Amino acid sequence: KGKAIPLPEALAWKEVRKLLTKPDAFVTQLIKYDVRNTSPAAVELIEKSYMNTPAFETADKEGAKETATTEALKAWIAATIQLFHIQQTLIPKQAILEDQIKAHDTTVAKYQDLLTRVRNLEARLADVMSSFQDATEEKNAAIVRLEELTASYGIARKLAVCLEGGRANRLQEAKERYALETDCLLGDSLTAAAFVSFAGALGPVCRDSFIRYQVLADLRAQKVQVSSGTVLSLFASPSTAADWKSMGLPDDPYCVEGASIALYSTAWPLLVDPEGVGLRWVTALYERQGVKVTVVSNQSDNLIPLLRSCVINGTPMV
Repeated sequence: KGKAIPLPEALAWKEVRKLLTKPDAFVTQLIKYDVRNTSPAAVELIEKSYMNTPAFETADKEGAKETATTEALKAWIAATIQLFHIQQTLIPKQAILEDQIKAHDTTVAKYQDLLTRVRNLEARLADVMSSFQDATEEKNAAIVRLEELTASYGIARKLAVCLEGGRANRLQEAKERYALETDCLLGDSLTAAAFVSFAGALGPVCRDSFIRYQVLADLRAQKVQVSSGTVLSLFASPSTAADWKSMGLPDDPYCVEGASIALYSTAWPLLVDPEGVGLRWVTALYERQGVKVTVVSNQSDNLIPLLRSCVINGTPMV
């Protein structure tokens, strides 16, 4: 409690007796003694002036009960002094630990701040990607419109050439051909729709029979005018067929018809392609448009990684 500790030779029995008037209170003070409040000067004095005296080091041999009590008190003093030294050793380490805990808390706070900023950036990136997708759709629509205008310009230019050359007969032929195409537009559209919808699974003979004796016969019976050409001419011109041939597609009518169905059908086609002809054509067709097709076997070890990459990048995979 901050009072000066007397030297051993200055001790008086009456002072000691005051502590022992209430043994229970004295023992309670020993049990609840807080080593953290001990003065280093008091510890040094006890170690030098008390614990090194013969009376402290030599046990009393006259009474066993008194000797046991004295030895227990000595053991308490020695343990308390040892605990004090241990605590003095731990105090700097506790300070270091507290500093490290503060540094850790600071690091965690910085990490949480960075995590919040990353999440905000991810949200902004999602908004940018959504805007980019909308802009891409607008660009594609503009490209389609440009192609339509280009086609119209081509027609107008051809018409101008005909007029400038004084070839009235060609203009008349074009007008008649346009009128015929207009008259046959409904019948040709119905024929093309029936062919794309139902002829995909039929063989060459059955396709011809289906178109000739089912579709065309029904349209003529209802007095719907149709073109005189083959059904293939409704989908692929000779130049288109030649272009597909350069991509690896055979030029026989059956293969060209199958390719037309695959391209113009709104449903996803199933290509039965044991020789890989259709695969080469589909791959070349996409590559002509600047899109790379990933081809992988369903037994390949890279199937899952390649599928994940295609899904992320939005590229086709066969």
